[in-house]
Amino acid sequence: PDPKHLLYKITPAKDQSDGQLCSIISVASIHRSAHLFPKFGPVAPSEWTSSNILDKCNVYYVNSFTDAHLYQIMV
Repeated sequence: PDPKHLLYKITPAKDQSDGQLCSIISVASIHRSAHLFPKFGPVAPSEWTSSNILDKCNVYYVNSFTDAHLYQIMV
């Protein structure tokens, strides 16, 4: 985890041409949802919206403090 805030950083997987890799998984493979924070500087870019943030941002932090169970899994 990052030493400043103890959150884990994640980035989308990319192929050789910088395209995002993705897979379709079975719903049975999903154990729980995850709360992601986009990484940004002192001010979030104004062009980011809830509709385009996954395409515009390349680095996220996983919020392990959303509940006690998730915290125990990640720490």
